[in-house]
Amino acid sequence: MARVKIGTALDGALLAKVRDLATREHKNINQIIEEALEQHLATRDLPGRLQAVRRSRGRLQASPELVREILAEPYLGI
Repeated sequence: MARVKIGTALDGALLAKVRDLATREHKNINQIIEEALEQHLATRDLPGRLQAVRRSRGRLQASPELVREILAEPYLGI
């Protein structure tokens, strides 16, 4: 998708932390902000998904091997 330039205002202390992180990770500020937004959007509905897991607990039978295989998968595509 094409990049779109936006304007926004950030807290000065937050921006300083973003700049510091970008420097330490050898990234630009845009990359840090995009990664943070992607992570936020990916985990936004996490509480609702956890409730679904709690409601279905014990209803699906899975072998210990299958559970280990599922737990070894990358979390949220990270």
